[in-house]
This record gives sequence, C-alpha cells and structure tokens, in this order.
Amino acid sequence: MASTKTPESAVHLLQTQKDYLRDQSRFKAAMFTRQGGKTFVGTLEVVDDVFVAQARERRSPWVILSRSERQSEIAMREGVHRHLAAYGIALKALGQNEVEFYDEDKIKRKALELIFPGTAGNFIAAVPASPDTVRGYSANMLFDEFAIHKDAREIWKSAYPIITRGYKARVISSPKGVGNKFHEIMTDKSGTWS
Repeated sequence: MASTKTPESAVHLLQTQKDYLRDQSRFKAAMFTRQGGKTFVGTLEVVDDVFVAQARERRSPWVILSRSERQSEIAMREGVHRHLAAYGIALKALGQNEVEFYDEDKIKRKALELIFPGTAGNFIAAVPASPDTVRGYSANMLFDEFAIHKDAREIWKSAYPIITRGYKARVISSPKGVGNKFHEIMTDKSGTWS
C-alpha cells in the first residue's frame, strides 16, 4: 500500500520569517531575537529575488552587508549557498577569495560573490560593512545585524543615495539598545519603513 503521507518541506520557517518574506515593501526593517533566523530568511529573500529577476531578464543585484568578514562568509555559506542548493543548483567547494570558476549552471562563483549569467548583471555579494565598501556598489542592500555594525550611521549615509535610486533596502537585526541607527529605523514614524 502506497504511503499517503505528504513529504515535509525542506525549509521550515517560523511564522515571523514567513511574515517577513510576505512583505514585499521596498524599504523593510525587521527585529528578530538572537538566533531567530534573520540571516537565513534575509538571504532566502535575496536568492528568491535574484531568481525571479533572472527569469524575467531584469536587473536585481544584491549586496549583503555584514558586521565582519566572518559574518559575510556565514551569510553566504549558511544562507545563500543553502538556498541555491534548495533551488537544485549543484555547488562546488570554494577556495580562496581570488579563486573564480563557472559551474554547470554558468554562475561565476567567487568565495563571497556570485555572478549570474546573462546580460541583466545580477550578482549576490557579501561584504563586511563599512562606508567605503557600500559606496562601491549599485544594488539592493541587506543590512544584516545592523544594530551591531561599527559606524552604522556613516554606513547608512553612504548607502542612502544608492537605495534611493530604485533599489530595495532590508535592515534586519536583533536589538542592541536605543540610540543606534537600527533603533532609529525601527521606531521611524514617517511611513517609509515597513
């Protein structure tokens, strides 16, 4: 007799993560508990958005701004690469940051950057956040653990002209007191932020 049991989903999302994904606002901020899956769901949205853009042959590059090089690597490895694997893309082991290669899906891979094929110019990059690294990109931005970023206000000053040119901004973090840029965004009453 065949089993009638429905296979379980490969990704189990908490209700807060589902709510975050459903919100398609251009400017979105979310506060999660520590170890609440914020980077996981943030990078899931990034990968989903790039795949939709690729299918429609439109541009939607992303930069993930993390607190440190280590956190950038974790966002790529535990977030982006896991989501790509869920999409059925075969991943290869990554070497040094300078090592580049193309896989069978024609995605150019670097340790902290993925460059997608086609003319749309889509990529996903994860970098340690600083005012200077932000200035180097024209892309949607995911600010991961923004409450603990060093120089968050300066980073925001560098990012603001970029995201106001039609790009999306995602600011996610666990709380870290009041008076920081993340707290300011989370308590903004202007209606800019969802």
